[in-house]
Amino acid sequence: MKNVRKYAANTFWLFTERAVQLGLGFTIGIWLVRYLGPASYGAYSYALSVVGLCAPIASLGLDAILVRELIRHPRQLGWWLGSAFYLRLLAAASLIAMLALGLPGSSITTELKGMILVLSFSLAAPAVGVIDSYFQKQVASVYTVQAKVIALLCSSAAKVLLILMQAPVFYFALILTAESVILCLVLLFNYRRLGESVRAWRWYGPVARKLLAAGWPLWLTGIAIAAYLKVDQIMIQHWLGLDAVGQYGAAVRVSEALFFIPAALTSTFYPAILAAKEQGETPYLKRLQFFYDLMIWGGFVISVTLWLAGPCLMRWFYGDTYLAASQVIRWHTPSLWFVFMSQAASRWFLAEGRQRALLVLHAGGAVANIVLNLLLIPQYGLQGAALATVLSYGVAAYGGHLLWPAVRPNLRLLNRSLYLPGAVKRLSKFNLER
Repeated sequence: MKNVRKYAANTFWLFTERAVQLGLGFTIGIWLVRYLGPASYGAYSYALSVVGLCAPIASLGLDAILVRELIRHPRQLGWWLGSAFYLRLLAAASLIAMLALGLPGSSITTELKGMILVLSFSLAAPAVGVIDSYFQKQVASVYTVQAKVIALLCSSAAKVLLILMQAPVFYFALILTAESVILCLVLLFNYRRLGESVRAWRWYGPVARKLLAAGWPLWLTGIAIAAYLKVDQIMIQHWLGLDAVGQYGAAVRVSEALFFIPAALTSTFYPAILAAKEQGETPYLKRLQFFYDLMIWGGFVISVTLWLAGPCLMRWFYGDTYLAASQVIRWHTPSLWFVFMSQAASRWFLAEGRQRALLVLHAGGAVANIVLNLLLIPQYGLQGAALATVLSYGVAAYGGHLLWPAVRPNLRLLNRSLYLPGAVKRLSKFNLER
């Protein structure tokens, strides 16, 4: 019963943070979208997409690997956290330098270049973010939630002030970078509250090499995922302009606002899945199957609800200025279900040490997304971009399993969960203590 309360409390805090983000951040975000208008919001979204493509490069794919190694080596905390910190710091510095050198030669506007460069400094945040892996290992996400909520409150207040002052879009990019700084500071403070100190972090070559060796497939996987999350807006700008990017970004914002649910559930249950694997194959598979059942059918219910309510929500949130966005939302919403499925399926790959196979699946999804965008955007516009996203997510989450015999064990788990009567029966009887 103690474990049940621990996992439930962890999930509660993760959902609390996202509830605050939805209630406050999303509300102010809607105000921001309406204030900026499609063209300026399109520029803002474009800058976020460019930096978003760089974000997984800065993280080096170490999150899940670091949680696993901290569980396995609790007495070597300083080596693992320190090595991950310095690796990410080096990656962020390299990316910032590359953007600073490359942007002057690009054809985009000076304002866009400035926004991208300012936002690029937020790429250093994942270095301090290694602390979150420690909190995940402790199943103590309350400390990360506190940091995110404080940073969100500060940035939200600043955004309101800027809107009231009718500030130009560039200053909102500054606020996002400042938010990442505040987040890092509070994470460091909470880490110290637990009696830990960053002074104990040490660079240790063998540990760094092990992190890179284990993490590079996830690193490339993250880049592939970012590609089919962000590349569509970059391609829309090329063919349809910044106004269209603003319309599409407004629609995507609504469905992607719920991506926190699979992420929160995964952060909570992944340590439990790893712990069960240490106990034996039977408890491991039972816990993994429960997780798949929960994610797939929970995601299905949420996706259908948003599909039904999406157009009305769009018109209510954004008004007639974003009429094109209300026509896109239903095309994009099914991608949410595949995000739930993908988040669940990826845990088997990580627990089994099959990061390379996971990379191949997501790389296939990224390639499919780029090819489909090339084919569909010129002919079908924003709806084509949304359809390309859904199909590519489906390739990465499920379709790729059908073509690769080596991952058939995971496909069997997914297929069992897709059978609703069996999933309901298992969910009703499962006990986390087992």
